[in-house]
Amino acid sequence: MREYGFCYVADSEPYLEEAMRSIASLRAQMPHVPVAVITRRNLFRTDAAVTDWVELKLDRKGPIVKADARLAPYERVAFLDTDTLIINDLVRLFALLDRFDFACAPEPNARPDHGIDRGIPAAFTEPNSGFFLFRRSPEVLAFFETWLGEYDLLHDQRGIVNDQPSLRIALWESPSVRQLTLGSEYNLIPHTNSSVSGAVAVLHDRSPERFRLANAVNRHIAPRAVVPGFGPVFGYVTRRGWIRQFARLGWRFLCVLLRPGSVQQQGHPSVWWRDGID
Repeated sequence: MREYGFCYVADSEPYLEEAMRSIASLRAQMPHVPVAVITRRNLFRTDAAVTDWVELKLDRKGPIVKADARLAPYERVAFLDTDTLIINDLVRLFALLDRFDFACAPEPNARPDHGIDRGIPAAFTEPNSGFFLFRRSPEVLAFFETWLGEYDLLHDQRGIVNDQPSLRIALWESPSVRQLTLGSEYNLIPHTNSSVSGAVAVLHDRSPERFRLANAVNRHIAPRAVVPGFGPVFGYVTRRGWIRQFARLGWRFLCVLLRPGSVQQQGHPSVWWRDGID
């Protein structure tokens, strides 16, 4: 078993095609890292970009299939959603797993009410499951089983298809799993009005705007908001810089007015769930 690697889970052809596009962006940043794709056996293919093909075991449908990231043949795993664009190196993150067992970024549109009746404080943030790292251990494998159980419970009792409320509960119920919260730089979801300070590494978005944002978001590394349709917006630095920024925002505002469809989030390539966009 390799020391570390990246992992995608895709349960249908459209998601596999989307995963391959994400892998292409990952390979542009990290050409030699191991990459596993976990999918249906009939979707296996010969492609040099993928190091390991692994058969998807879960018979469930919906985003919870990503729990099969536990099948990736690596001691340390970085899971990525298929609708991610990798724009920076991520290998250095594996060193975090020397100290922690599980790491992820918070969900900007969290629903902290789920789980409160179980005694989970609202301050315990909901994670976004689009990018997470974990270290293979008995405790973490048990955590994945807890996640699946909590997902089935919420789905059966409340009809919740989103996998993140159950992920939050499972993390709370797994005190032996050392958890780390990553910054939005490692899971930037542009349509949620997020903010970042460092260099962005992962864009979690499938709209056409992601390529323009990829070219702009790291042009200047400073505290900045990322506004849908406008890109990075910086605080005041100098009068000249402020004027340039207002001119750029004015131009983008005109583009939004003239081409509103260009900044709208695109639909899913196939139907996994109907609770929104992960």
